[in-house]
Amino acid sequence: AVHNNVIYRVGIYNKFSAPLDPPLPPAQNGTTYTPTEATHIAKSYPSGPLRSKAVNAMISLKYVETSLRTVYRMIHRFEAGKLLPDDWNPQGRASILTNDEIDAIVEKWTKDHP
Repeated sequence: AVHNNVIYRVGIYNKFSAPLDPPLPPAQNGTTYTPTEATHIAKSYPSGPLRSKAVNAMISLKYVETSLRTVYRMIHRFEAGKLLPDDWNPQGRASILTNDEIDAIVEKWTKDHP
């Protein structure tokens, strides 16, 4: 069977294996969704398999650089009326030194130890 120029095996095609309808819009900044943008787009799909498919598509298309769990956490925070962060949180702890501080230490060390 053919649907939207995509070939599916007969008997396996259903509404959840079809392409997303409506498709995901492009990111406002051209590359990635913000947490607020991703949440609003995910909420535009009904809860269940279609929303899950939309969130998985966001991740696979690299519109969000985070996990499925984090996107759903943002949706739940939004539904609870909490403010969403402006950007996705980076994983791991904060750096002890900045790159500039490391460069200064290396430069000082190379001057002291020719």
